[in-house]
Amino acid sequence: MVGLKPEIIEDVWTDLGMDVAPAVGPCVHYVKACPGTETCRFGVKDSLGLGMRLEKLLVGMKMPGKIKIGVSGCPNNCGEGYVRDIGLFGKSKGWTLIIGGTSGRKPRIGDVIAE
Repeated sequence: MVGLKPEIIEDVWTDLGMDVAPAVGPCVHYVKACPGTETCRFGVKDSLGLGMRLEKLLVGMKMPGKIKIGVSGCPNNCGEGYVRDIGLFGKSKGWTLIIGGTSGRKPRIGDVIAE
C-alpha cells in the first residue's frame, strides 16, 4: 500500500480483513497475481483467487531464504511467474509450474517443471 499515513496502516489491513504481511527475512514475502478471469479477456484461470489463497496460506511461512510467487491467469504471464521464485500460469487444461526465476541483479528465467 502506498500513500497511507503510517498511523492508519494497521486499521486499513483490519478493514480489508487481512493480516500485516512480513516484508523481510527468510520467508514467503508476497504473491503477485494478475486479474485472470475476473477482468481480463485473456484470462482462462482464476489467478486472483488462487493468488489470494496462496497468500493467506504461505505469506510469512519461514523458508531458507526469501520467496516471491507470481500467479497468472493465462500464458501472457502478467503475474511475472517466470521471474519469481515460484510461478504459475493458467492454460485451458490446467496450470504450468515454474521454479527458480528472479528479476534481481542477475536476472534468470525460471524453469518449467510441470504442465
